[in-house]
Formats: sequence, structure tokens, C-alpha cells
Amino acid sequence: MKYLFIFLILLVNITFASITHVQSEKIVDEFMFSNAQNKEKLKLTNEEQLYLKSHKTINICLQYNQFPYDGYVDGKHTGIMADIYKIISKDLALEFKVIPPSSLDELIANIENKKCEIFSIMPAQSKDFPNLVTSKSILKNNFTLISKLDKSFVQNPKQLEDEILVVQFQPYKDYLQNLYPYLNIEVEENTNKMMKKVLDGSVYASIEIDEKADYMVEKYGYGKLKINGFLAKDQPMTCSIGVQKDEPILFSILQKELDNISEHKIEHIINSWRLTRYENHSNYDLVIKILVLLGIVIFLMAYYQRKLKRFNAELEKQVQTKTKELRELNESLANAVEEKVNELIQKDNILTVQSKQAVMGEMLNMIAHQWRQPLSTITLQISNLEIDRMMGKDIDEKQIGDTLSQISDTMVYLSDTIDDFQTYFRTDKESTEIEIHELLQRIIKFALPRLKGKSINLEIKKVQDIHVNVYINELIQVILNIINNAIDSFEGLEKESKHIDLFVEDKDGMVEIHIVDNGCGILEENLKKLFEPSFSTKGKNGTGLGLYMSQKIIEKQFHGKIDVKSSPQGSTFIVSIMRNI
Repeated sequence: MKYLFIFLILLVNITFASITHVQSEKIVDEFMFSNAQNKEKLKLTNEEQLYLKSHKTINICLQYNQFPYDGYVDGKHTGIMADIYKIISKDLALEFKVIPPSSLDELIANIENKKCEIFSIMPAQSKDFPNLVTSKSILKNNFTLISKLDKSFVQNPKQLEDEILVVQFQPYKDYLQNLYPYLNIEVEENTNKMMKKVLDGSVYASIEIDEKADYMVEKYGYGKLKINGFLAKDQPMTCSIGVQKDEPILFSILQKELDNISEHKIEHIINSWRLTRYENHSNYDLVIKILVLLGIVIFLMAYYQRKLKRFNAELEKQVQTKTKELRELNESLANAVEEKVNELIQKDNILTVQSKQAVMGEMLNMIAHQWRQPLSTITLQISNLEIDRMMGKDIDEKQIGDTLSQISDTMVYLSDTIDDFQTYFRTDKESTEIEIHELLQRIIKFALPRLKGKSINLEIKKVQDIHVNVYINELIQVILNIINNAIDSFEGLEKESKHIDLFVEDKDGMVEIHIVDNGCGILEENLKKLFEPSFSTKGKNGTGLGLYMSQKIIEKQFHGKIDVKSSPQGSTFIVSIMRNI
């Protein structure tokens, strides 16, 4: 039914257009225009041709509020001058970039500040722009009076001697005042205010350029306003293109191009934008045919209306049935989703416990490695003293003191190691402020036992202090896990230089910790599965939980992410976290 109404409205509009011959759209007969003129016909000098090659885009300042002469609609230049510039663009292979103003003051500023090389259209007699030179005349414009319907048609401008008239631009007033010094003309740049004065009777009429007048009547008062007379019919105001004075070559090129465009072409463009103003006859045969067609359409509309009602009733029943089925299905799906969510939560908890257990096992191995050498040293020192005593050697106080001092230093080292591991296993979740490189030094202490005898250089490259507020234990777990994976990547790899580098970057509130190794790299097919639970490249020696849990920790607790880049020459892990948790 909706489409039938639309069709009916279209038929009425077509009928009205056929009867009154009103042109509702601009129709440009492209057939009348030839293709771009050959530049050779313009007889351009070498200097002018060089200018065109080096200046492919020319900026144009558009007139303010002068449609249909100059308009800017939906981001495009439109109107009479737009069509003229299309011809120029084709002939000269130039691209014109338009600069539309939001006000008259902005237009003046754009021209004075030389934001454009060309002013689209301006009165040839205007002295408002001393930095512009005007081209040959393009358009000739007389002026039209727009008044309310109750005003008499003005045959002679002398009839307006005691009336108040209003015009939009000062140059128009100056031109008309020179022709009709006895007229009382005001300037109102705001179009809405200008037409309001006409409608409320505070002025007799507004004065507009002829082609613009019909658009003004159509926009501000169709059925309330009318064309009420003409001014400057015998002495029309000529309009030209304005060119910056410091662009003499461009001015010369445009002069030659305008000489090449026939008056017939320009007249055709103007007519294509002109609304039909008068109509003297009506085609009643066409009216009768349209009325008959409308009767048929109305009959079809009534028929399909009844059919549509029956169809809607049946459709409503089907909708109710489907709605009930969907409601039942939604309830079933909601229960299934809840079960799956609970199942996933349980699995996640299990994985978390397994990860903690795996990490604890690794940490206990590290403690054993960390303590084995110092304890051996203590045992050896005590054994040396015992052997000397059994052999009857004299043991002086200094030897005993030195040995005890060395044992004391070793015990302090062991105590510090215990403190580091004790701090790591604390269960509190309060964030702590720490300098990030100090945190990395702690992590290196945990990794040192695995590095002994492997000829791997683990180094922190520090540029500046970066303080963060984080969950220290969790971050240690993540970075240590990645470092351990980097150490594993050197297994069975013959390289003269093996190194793992750590460095930190501060980027817009985020801290990036880079772990870079020159190991064997990660296969491309494994990169996609790297953070999946239970996936491991270590065989029976791997749990497949390290990187999965690391990613979960960084995403959920640090609001960050882990990125990986890898090649046969090594891998780079980038852990991005917020500076303050």
C-alpha cells in the first residue's frame, strides 16, 4: 500500500510538471558540448603550457549564498559557474578545488589571505577586492523585484521612489544606486532576515539577480511572494572571474579559454538552471488521461487493501506461533549457556591451580639450584678447617675469622634468596609501586641458576627510570615464564653468541616490556596456537599452561596484552601493561 501511495504522488507530480512545463531539475544537454578543446587551439605560449603542467590544481573561492550562480551542496560545487568551470577543466586538464565560505567575512578573508587563486564570480565593476583583476565578462545580470502578492507590478522604477527596498550585497546596492539614485535601498546580508522583511511588510520588495529570484520565491514563499518587476534591464551588471594579481600567467590562460567558450554554450548553461516563470495554456487532454489512470490506481489500491488485511491476519497468527517457539527456545538456550559458563569457570579454576603448581615446582627447582653452590662452598670451607685440625696444623685466629666471614657472607646471600622467593609467593593482591628495572633485576636472580654453564648472556638495557604501580608477584610470574621459554629455545642450538635482552618503553600511559632472544624462533604454525591451554612444544616436559596463564594474567589483572614476533633468527615478546593498576 505504501508503494502505491508513492506511485500516486509521483503521477501527480509528473502531471503538474507536464501541464505547467516547470523544470524541477537542471538538465544539461551534454550532446551540445564537444570534448575538451585541444590546447593548441588556444595558442598557449610555452610559459603558459609549463604553468599548466606544474599547476594541476587551482583553488577557487566560491561566492557566498549565490545559488544558482554559485553553490555548494553535499560537498560539491554546483550551479551555473560550476558548469562553466567543468568546461574549463576539460579544456585545460585542470582540477579545481573549491573553498566554500560560511559567511561573507570569511569569503573576504580567504581572498585577502590568498587561500585561492581564483574568485569564482564577481561584479566586473566591483572595487572591493583590490588584489584581484577581473577577466572578460561572462554573465550579464539584470535585477528582479520580489514582493508580496498584494503589491502591484512595477512598470517603472519611479513607482518605487517612496518605497524601501532591500538587497543582500553592498556591490549590488552601489550598482543600482548609480542607475537609480532616487531609490531607498537597504543592505541585509542575511537572506532569512531579508525575506522576513518582505513577508512582514517592513520593506516593499527585495532585489535579487534575475536567475536567483525564482529560487528565492520557491524557497521563502511559494503562494505568498511573486516576481513584481525588473531593474537594470537595459544596463545589466556584468560579472567576471577574479584572478589574483600575482598570477598573471593564469589570468592570461583564462582569458584565452573564455574567448574559446561560445556565448551559446554559456546561454545554454544559464537556461538549464532557469526555473519556468510563466505558463499560458494547459493540456486538458492529458489531465483527463491522468484522471482515468488515477481512478484505475485507486481501484487497485482498494482491492489490494482488502487482500492485504486478510494476509496480515494470517501473518499475525504465524508470528504469534513463531514467537512462542522462540521464547521456549530462548529459555532452553539460556539454561544451556548457564551450564556451559559454569563448566568453563570450573575449568579455568582448575587450569589456574595447575599453573600455580607448575610455577611452584619450577621455583622450588630454582631454589635448589640457587642454594646448591653456596652450600657446597660452606661445606668445603668447614672441611678445610677440619682437615687442617686433624693434620695437626696450627689454625690461627685470622684463618678462622676469614673462614667465618666468608661463611657469613654466603649465609646472607642465602637469606636474601629466601626473601626474594618469599616475596614472590605472597598471596596479597595489593598493587605496589616499584621501579620497573629493579623488578627485572629480581627476575634475573630467579633465572641465574638455569643460565650457568649455558653461555647465555641475560642483560637489561636501561634508558631511564620508569616507576609503575603493579601486582609484583604476578608480573614476575609472567616475565619469568617468558625468559624460561627463551632459555629453552637455545637447547641444542650451536651459536657463538647467545643472548636474551630486556628493555622497557613508556608509551602513552602504557609500559612495554620487551624480551628479545636470538634463539631458534617459533614455527609459524605454532604462533597461532601459542596462547592456547595445554599447547606445548616441549613434549612431556611442558604443561602448556605457562603462556596461556600469562596472557590471562596480563589481560585481566594488568588490562594489557602480549604480542609476539618471531623468525628463525629469534623471538620478541612484548608485554604491555598499564602504568598504574
